[in-house]
Amino acid sequence: MSLRKFNDYFIPVLKVLESGELLHRRKIMEIVGEMEKLSKEELELQTDRGTNIFRSRVNWAQQFLYQAKAIIRPKTAHYQISDRGRTLLEKHPYGFTEKDLLDLFPDYADAWNSRKSKAVVDSCVEDESPIERLEEAILETEESVITQILNILQEAPPLHLEKLSLLLLSKMGYGIGEHTGGPFDGGIDGVIHQDKLGLNKIFVQTKRYKKGSNVGSSEISEFFGAVSKNGAAGGVFITTSTFTQEARKFADNTSPRIVLIDGHEFCQQLVHFKLGVEIVKTYELVKVHEDFFDELFEA
Repeated sequence: MSLRKFNDYFIPVLKVLESGELLHRRKIMEIVGEMEKLSKEELELQTDRGTNIFRSRVNWAQQFLYQAKAIIRPKTAHYQISDRGRTLLEKHPYGFTEKDLLDLFPDYADAWNSRKSKAVVDSCVEDESPIERLEEAILETEESVITQILNILQEAPPLHLEKLSLLLLSKMGYGIGEHTGGPFDGGIDGVIHQDKLGLNKIFVQTKRYKKGSNVGSSEISEFFGAVSKNGAAGGVFITTSTFTQEARKFADNTSPRIVLIDGHEFCQQLVHFKLGVEIVKTYELVKVHEDFFDELFEA
């Protein structure tokens, strides 16, 4: 079985607790995973930012059920089903929404300390947990920035792309870049010196192309010839457009290796290494430190 939507884990969580046993939230997740017959890969599936999707969704399902008083928390991080939870299983055995909670339990409108934002409410009818939605919002913002940078580079003089490429590769830890581009550069726009003696060199070529003007295998072949002829350790070919399938296939079988970086990936790396961007605002994401409370109450 594949991963469920976030709110579809309400029923599995309640079924795990149906016997009345008091269980730790992690044990609930473990049993739900077994009930769902999820594979190891599904259980370990993560978002682009490293959040475990299964654990995030089940955790938020537990939080919503707790706020609805469908489960109670007699002990830190431990849950037990309540009469409300049993009522939900009886009246909605195949699942329920937040509207169902409000219909059955009007005081749910006062849940989350009466300060629940619309974003959290809406997440109840989405596939993802609130954290997943937050990460998606960040990715969506980054994609917008990437598109804007790409538009700028496609309009900029080729020389700017050449110098920026060397700066990025240096930031990525590949060594000191030397700009060599010009009218008679022989297809080499820059050289990355990976050691002070210049024994290991990486050649760089850039192409400032508009969208739709893809780099073909012939251009990669010419660049590979220049890399091989000059005894370089490898080559990096960067374009503001993208590469044809033939070009990628050719590059995959080269030795020394030729690495291809298209416009989107290039701008993605610029954002990652904070080149040409600035941080507007930083948000801190917090969660309950369960060990803190356990140690405090046991002291």
